[in-house]
Amino acid sequence: MSDDLPRAEVPLDRRSAGLRTARYDILLAAAERWEVSEHAPVGVQDTLRVARALFAHGAFVYDFFAAASAWSLIGVELALRDTMQAGDRIPFAKLIARGERSGHLSHREADVLRAGAQLRNDWFHGKGPMAITPGMAQEMVAASHLLVARLYEQGNR
Repeated sequence: MSDDLPRAEVPLDRRSAGLRTARYDILLAAAERWEVSEHAPVGVQDTLRVARALFAHGAFVYDFFAAASAWSLIGVELALRDTMQAGDRIPFAKLIARGERSGHLSHREADVLRAGAQLRNDWFHGKGPMAITPGMAQEMVAASHLLVARLYEQGNR
């Protein structure tokens, strides 16, 4: 299993007020490069499609970068539940631990997912600001796509 997580590839423009933002066309082009496994169920594919759309629309609504990141983690959670044949009642954190023990996830992937899951939970439960940079969102959404693709490719060899 690969510990190679993607690095930010989105060239960001400097804008007024010191914010780092990217244009829609650049974000959309980056999102269109993220592949979805043909072996993934439609529900997982649709979840990742929404994450890509939210990422690209972050050019217009900055909070969509956080939403895209959170949505992409939902795609990973769905893929883990499916590929590990886990039920809906297992919390994501326990699913990650089980995935690491079973070899579905590398140690590094599990660590990154634990951090992402904690951040997502903080956002969804109002414990922290939904603030994330475009580069951070790009890395999280791209990594989610790669991980989901690997989980399904691994199961179909």
